[in-house]
Amino acid sequence: MFVPNPDLGTDSVIPPRADAPAREIIVGANPRELTVAKDGTAYVTNQNDGTVSVILAGASNVSRTIQVSSTPGRTSDPHGIAVGPDGTNITANDLAVIKPEGVAVAYRVAVPGGPKEVAVGPDGTVYVLYLANGLSVIRPGGTSVSVGLPTGQDPGHIALEPDGSVLVTNTTSKSVTVFASQILRASQPPQSKAQATQPQAEEPGPPAQAPSDKARAGFWASIPAVLGAVVAVVLMGAAALVLIARRSNRSRAREVLAPSLAPAERPEGIRVSRTKSNAEGPSERQDVPAEDPNRTQRRPLCHRLTNTVCQADAGSPRSSIHH
Repeated sequence: MFVPNPDLGTDSVIPPRADAPAREIIVGANPRELTVAKDGTAYVTNQNDGTVSVILAGASNVSRTIQVSSTPGRTSDPHGIAVGPDGTNITANDLAVIKPEGVAVAYRVAVPGGPKEVAVGPDGTVYVLYLANGLSVIRPGGTSVSVGLPTGQDPGHIALEPDGSVLVTNTTSKSVTVFASQILRASQPPQSKAQATQPQAEEPGPPAQAPSDKARAGFWASIPAVLGAVVAVVLMGAAALVLIARRSNRSRAREVLAPSLAPAERPEGIRVSRTKSNAEGPSERQDVPAEDPNRTQRRPLCHRLTNTVCQADAGSPRSSIHH
């Protein structure tokens, strides 16, 4: 047990079941209140010095002193002090926050009305009594007062119940104000629209695993098959294009050469005259009609005919071939 002695500037340490202090530890000027952490470390507020003395468990002197006044050389009158569930120390001047193993104030929270006493709930909610007859509530991790509730006249001390209720003693009115846990929860200010629509930060998932050697081998093994299929498709497309081009060229060639490939027309009126020798009388001449020009034309084979004369119709030069 630790007992501060404001007039002596010391702190008395009383062992369990002892009836007298075991030792006296010199701290700062006008020590007012103290708190003990789970590891047995004691924190003492020195109101006139504006400091906090840190006494390790079992130690006979102060291990370190932390300046909590916002203005060097001025006290700021630190009074109440409490330890949070994470080991954070909070003093009730302008609510200075000291982190575990810290040697200086981490940050401050402005509490209007003259903060006096402080207590921290199991969930990290901070309750601060102020001289203007009220209780300030600071939500876990908050950097400003969430809500203020009225108390009796001249609130002196604060205590927390296991069910979350808060008890406040009022010195002048000689009364106790009880704040039920339901009231404290209901008094929390509603979440603003901007906060309600603000997306929650997602926790990073597990890092992506690198592909295994088997997966890599399968990937590289599949590349030749894929390339072969691509090449086959390209070759088939090229062959189709070549075939189409050849057919197109053939069609154009037929259109160009069609007039020159038409059957040659034989001059009209060509007739073949044949002279027949007759021993009994004069020779006779027979006219044989020319073949149909639409039929296949053959050149006359005069050397196979006997006494054959090929001549043109009247009005054309005549030529005779005699055998």
